[in-house]
Amino acid sequence: MLLVWSEWDDLRPGGFFEMCISIQADFSGTEMRDHQEDLLQHLDYVLGQLDLGLEYLQQHKPNLNGGDIQSMKGRYGRLKKILLEVDGQARGTPTGKANYHFQ
Repeated sequence: MLLVWSEWDDLRPGGFFEMCISIQADFSGTEMRDHQEDLLQHLDYVLGQLDLGLEYLQQHKPNLNGGDIQSMKGRYGRLKKILLEVDGQARGTPTGKANYHFQ
């Protein structure tokens, strides 16, 4: 997943939906723990980059605007939440019922 996914992609709604499904289907179970950790680190990296602000990010992708960044933060944040819920289920930790709103 990390090889085909770029944090500079705009993560269109269709791609976002597919990522959510993939995390739930492909990253569940204790045998996927290492992969979960890798993806969690990557999500944290991307979210950290988004926190650096518009001016910094426009150096890499000049057509970004503030709305794009907020949308990306929301989507990557939701991916992280789904991953943490999958991890919690693998550990037997109650996480509550997932309630996803796709944009």
